[in-house]
Amino acid sequence: MDSDKYVGLGRIIDPSEEPELAKKVSELMDAKYQWSDGLIVELRPEPGVLQK
Repeated sequence: MDSDKYVGLGRIIDPSEEPELAKKVSELMDAKYQWSDGLIVELRPEPGVLQK
């Protein structure tokens, strides 16, 4: 695993509140990994922050 540390935020994507986003993420996961079960979490880095 790489030793860089990033600062950012994460949020859970609720399919009942954001059905289009959840559907698109699931489709992309299915296409790439043939798997899309589980919790979808959006990770957003803090702009311009990299801690080593």
